[in-house]
Amino acid sequence: MGIPLAYVQELAGYWGKCYDMRRVVGAAEHHRAFPRGDAPTTTPETLQLMIDVNLGPALWLSQAVAPHMQPQGTGVIVHVTARPGIEPSGGMAAYSTSKAALVHLARIVDIELRRTGSG
Repeated sequence: MGIPLAYVQELAGYWGKCYDMRRVVGAAEHHRAFPRGDAPTTTPETLQLMIDVNLGPALWLSQAVAPHMQPQGTGVIVHVTARPGIEPSGGMAAYSTSKAALVHLARIVDIELRRTGSG
């Protein structure tokens, strides 16, 4: 979590307060920027790559920004996902799974931070 924490601390030091955090990761499907593969053939390495790209940074950034929002009692954290995370389709097992996990993580962060006015 070192890089996200340092980044958020630098921004908070510069701007003074943090009201929102938006995270978008995009990969052009036609450029094969993300690995394709069905569930029976997806490797552990492919799944780990997609988790490292789509899920890990979302958690680390949420952890880094929450302490800056909570004392203010306000703030919004937005993680952008993709349709395969909501509507599964074949041939993208690792990608779709990591995006579905991102949707779930966003809901968890919301539940956990809502009582402080941020989330």
